[in-house]
Amino acid sequence: MSLFKRKIDLESLTPSKLLKHASSPDFPKFVGKTGNDEQQQTEARKERNGPDELHRSSSINSISFGNSSHKQEALKPNGSLQNFKLSCNKPQFSVEALKNNSDSEFESLTGLPSVKSFWQLYLLLECQTNCPNMTYMITDTGDTSTVSVSRSQLYGNSNCFLPIEDELLIVLMKLRLNLIDQDLAQRFGCRKEIIGAVCFNWINFMFQVLVAQKGHPQWPSREKVNLQMPIVFSEDLEFKLLRSLLINVELLGEKPPGSIYETNSLSFSTLQTSKVWTLTIGITPNGAVNFISSLHQGKDVGIADSSLDVFESIQSGLDKDDVIVGPLIPSSTLEQYNSRDVDYIVCSRQPRLPHLVLIRNLATAYMNRLMLFKVLSNIPAEFHSIVHRLATVTMLLTNLNKPILDRDSSHLCSLKTK
Repeated sequence: MSLFKRKIDLESLTPSKLLKHASSPDFPKFVGKTGNDEQQQTEARKERNGPDELHRSSSINSISFGNSSHKQEALKPNGSLQNFKLSCNKPQFSVEALKNNSDSEFESLTGLPSVKSFWQLYLLLECQTNCPNMTYMITDTGDTSTVSVSRSQLYGNSNCFLPIEDELLIVLMKLRLNLIDQDLAQRFGCRKEIIGAVCFNWINFMFQVLVAQKGHPQWPSREKVNLQMPIVFSEDLEFKLLRSLLINVELLGEKPPGSIYETNSLSFSTLQTSKVWTLTIGITPNGAVNFISSLHQGKDVGIADSSLDVFESIQSGLDKDDVIVGPLIPSSTLEQYNSRDVDYIVCSRQPRLPHLVLIRNLATAYMNRLMLFKVLSNIPAEFHSIVHRLATVTMLLTNLNKPILDRDSSHLCSLKTK
């Protein structure tokens, strides 16, 4: 019986016994890497597995980084292997990669109903003209001050110079999913510092174009509202002149790093560890945003002051006999509406009139649509300085969706509050 067909005690194996067993034909030959041993191994592998296996092995052995310095850097124990991989990875996400996705898949990523609506937004922002010369605000590594850099300076010598449309896609995914910068950086194959600069700059840019230049949201004329008025309202004597539905919106933001939290561990509240802002928005009878108020910080902002600010902002667009539906307001503000011959109807939490039920469902359906943009539920600290711009841009994006209540809606069941 040979050495490898039975169990032996290696400690009792003397040199003379080893030489004896080595002469046996069953003893395996341990091949080194001297002389022609490598060539003999290659020929044996070819004979055993065929030429295809040999080709695959050669291909694997021939893979290189293309630059020996990169390879050495990647092999260093403390080297920047992660940065190297990140700069060379092909982006997993891009507008080109998502163009064949279904509308529901695209909406789940961006909040927009389709790829077509994405390009409509791209044209509305005039990206092809405005963005090539765009500047980005970044934080100086030496202190907390910010500096302005160009696109070429932002990307530097990086291999991941993102197209303009992909930068817009990043911002939409940030608003819709509220992903951290590192997550988006891995998806798009770039540094997380680029993600932060792109999101902050694009929100300012979108606000500048949509609000400052194009005047959105626009308070539509009485004639335009009537043209798009759902039948369920237009055929009712009390609500046929419905102009706008006012909704109070509360936004939550994360506390900045270093904030002092409640010390009582048995009485923890998410609201106590969050910043809160409130504002009022107006939507048309079919569910499009037509008004966004100024922003107030704090949950207990004075109702009288905020409601009066809203009235003063929209009074120039009101016509005689208009109907405004909204939350409870002080009598002093109600008198202001009456002085303009505007009928202000309070929509309570448990409305009794069928049309007020529909109006409340309309408000609920819009808020469900708006809060799909998860950034509004936990606004990152880096956006607190531009929270009103972020909220305004996000609310305007909802106008790219189909109307919640279309022109032909003639009964309450036509409203979907998913």
